[in-house]
Amino acid sequence: MEQIMEYIRQQYHPLSIILYGSYADGTNNLNSDFIQIFDGKIIADYEDKGKILQNRVLSYLEERQYKSKEEIQANIDWCTKMFERAKRCDAEGMFRWHWVLIDSLEIFCDMTRHPYFGPKKSLKWMKENYPASYVCYEKALKDFSMESLENWISHLKTFEYF
Repeated sequence: MEQIMEYIRQQYHPLSIILYGSYADGTNNLNSDFIQIFDGKIIADYEDKGKILQNRVLSYLEERQYKSKEEIQANIDWCTKMFERAKRCDAEGMFRWHWVLIDSLEIFCDMTRHPYFGPKKSLKWMKENYPASYVCYEKALKDFSMESLENWISHLKTFEYF
């Protein structure tokens, strides 16, 4: 890490270096990405540019607009339509099966007024804060049966949100 830091300092003369995501919490691997800095660990910060940027991101997250009940209901209705189309079990139906599983995690975050920070952080958060929802969603991901998908969509439809 120190060799990388020295290289970056010499080559680019950065005002700030922020380590974030899996690189900040030590769980990085070959598939890790650099998308978010809100919870990053600032490891070098000349002129406080990194801290200022990080504070702006945090401020944005605190002040962001939530989706309305009507918008969330429209998203839940969309999930229901996608499930109905998935029942066809043809190529398009299978595409919609995967699509609804992916998008419904972000929809669930909207329902709980929690920012969607990608699958890794969102699934961890869901498991810690909504374990029953997590179990239902995980089963839909792993089981890949019409019943498990239907249970997940039903869970969304009956979930009490704000």
